[in-house]
Amino acid sequence: MWKNVGNAGFSEGEADGTSLAFSPSGQPYMAYRDASNSFKATVMKFDGTHWINVGNAGFSSGSAWCESLAFNSYYGQPYIAYVDSGLSYKAVCMKYNGTSWNYVGSAVSIVKIEGQQVITSLIISAKTQIDVSTLPSGLYFVRLFSNTEVYTGKFVKQ
Repeated sequence: MWKNVGNAGFSEGEADGTSLAFSPSGQPYMAYRDASNSFKATVMKFDGTHWINVGNAGFSSGSAWCESLAFNSYYGQPYIAYVDSGLSYKAVCMKYNGTSWNYVGSAVSIVKIEGQQVITSLIISAKTQIDVSTLPSGLYFVRLFSNTEVYTGKFVKQ
């Protein structure tokens, strides 16, 4: 039998584009487009009893799209990547420093030709490698996000 984690319907308003991730300690976090905050990005975590905001609700500059939440396994910091309408629909990557969300350098995503994002990874060094061995054969787009710039390439997986 399924059981709710905390209260059902814990977001302030309508939530869209949800992304669920677990911190290295196993704590659930959820990122989403927050209708009660002009569809800006909001991240919440479950503290064992309630869902609470991580930083300010609606922290993105414009409405957020395609939210993807991940953690730095070494430091346990949450990161969020998304497309921001307030930045001409450019991709953004931010990390939470314990008090607020701040822009970080770069992230990469692998996208199917149909538009489905299949891999998202933060670039933490000049030699960051992305394992594509589990992807089926086909044509893929690679998107490299650097604060407010997006670079796109493509590759064929045999």
